[in-house]
Amino acid sequence: MSLDERINLFRIYARERWGHTVGKISLDIGVRCPNRDRGGCVYCGLGSFAPYYLTKGATIPEQIAQGKTYLKRLGMAYYLACFQQETSTAEDGAGLSEKLLQPLSDPLCMGLSVSTRPDYLHEDFLARFGQALNSYPDKMALIELGLQSAHERSLVFLNRNHSLDDFDQAAELLRKYPRFAMGVHLILGIPGENLTDMRQTVEYVCQRGFNHLKLHHLQVVKDTPLHALYNAKPFYMPGPDEYLGWLGELLPWIPGHVIIHRLWSTCKPNMLFQPRWQVESTLLYNRLYEYLEKNNIHQGQKVYP
Repeated sequence: MSLDERINLFRIYARERWGHTVGKISLDIGVRCPNRDRGGCVYCGLGSFAPYYLTKGATIPEQIAQGKTYLKRLGMAYYLACFQQETSTAEDGAGLSEKLLQPLSDPLCMGLSVSTRPDYLHEDFLARFGQALNSYPDKMALIELGLQSAHERSLVFLNRNHSLDDFDQAAELLRKYPRFAMGVHLILGIPGENLTDMRQTVEYVCQRGFNHLKLHHLQVVKDTPLHALYNAKPFYMPGPDEYLGWLGELLPWIPGHVIIHRLWSTCKPNMLFQPRWQVESTLLYNRLYEYLEKNNIHQGQKVYP
């Protein structure tokens, strides 16, 4: 049994749905995250996760062209247009839908992924955007909510400035519009959380209908509030093998139909303070496969014993 048979990875989903490999092009519409006015999330460093090809001030068509050049080097032509920078839906007005729709006229674009905060997802946007998507019935439309944890104490520690209730309301709103696939971002290894806490978070979001999932290990980015907190009082951070063990414990609780887009974080090396695993992603995947194979673990086996 291969890793692809043990985990429902996005690359498998893409091949089954579209018949070929699909990459991702990150795009920026230039909207500032409103949480920055309240100190910002403690872990967030401007540009720490943005791809190198993303040129500040470039138009969306220019960004797409830059992203295509990058994907071509990886042997990929088809892509998802991913509005991942800051909080896209914080922009007001009908113009937002028009910006988000721009990539869909490209036959190489398989759809959109729009990331936002739970407290900045509004029904008027979903109604207007969903109606506009009727012109592209075969294109994927994924809305991703940044939750990070289902524990209020962790949301406070991270300075998320939204509550679990905000997330529940956003999830309920999304379920009213089946045109949108539902995604969520989670952080593993938040100080004060143990493996049981992390499992509770995973189960919480899966029970609320989210069928796309991004998992990240906590990273301390240089010159962020989290960096200052770590310097003042270092907190425990797992090494790569322990983290893979965490995944081995959590994956069985994620239903098999949930599509996993990410299993760990990928901060730019020059901006990363801790943990510095210095292990290439390919090697991490190989290690994860060996661990799952050795222990006969696969996604969803605790949900469907």
